[in-house]
Amino acid sequence: MSYCENESYTKIKNKIIMKNAKYSINANLVYKNGYSGKNVNIAVLDTGVFKHKQLDGCIKHFMDFVGGKETCYDDNGHGTHVCGILSAADIGMAPGAGLYVFKVLDYLGMGQTADSIRALKYIKRKLRQT
Repeated sequence: MSYCENESYTKIKNKIIMKNAKYSINANLVYKNGYSGKNVNIAVLDTGVFKHKQLDGCIKHFMDFVGGKETCYDDNGHGTHVCGILSAADIGMAPGAGLYVFKVLDYLGMGQTADSIRALKYIKRKLRQT
């Protein structure tokens, strides 16, 4: 027998989990002081990112060091999950933060150290000014 949650239940459950996570790290104190993630940029080195309505306007840059593709994609899902935790509109820790996503891990979540180093060098060279 398999168990399958319906989509509405899963969305509600995820919002509750993230709300509890925000509470446990005292994010409400940060928000009360006017910090929301706006005007903050975050570099994510992971499996990529799917364009998702919760991330609309957040993805500022995407670069693929694995397959060389120019459009956003995530063939594993982990990178999108991380980006959602960071800046998803409804449940992100820093909603509104800009995401600079670098795909350095493949569909299995595996990667080459050299790709991560190239991404970090790119960030240092090109994105420090932003």
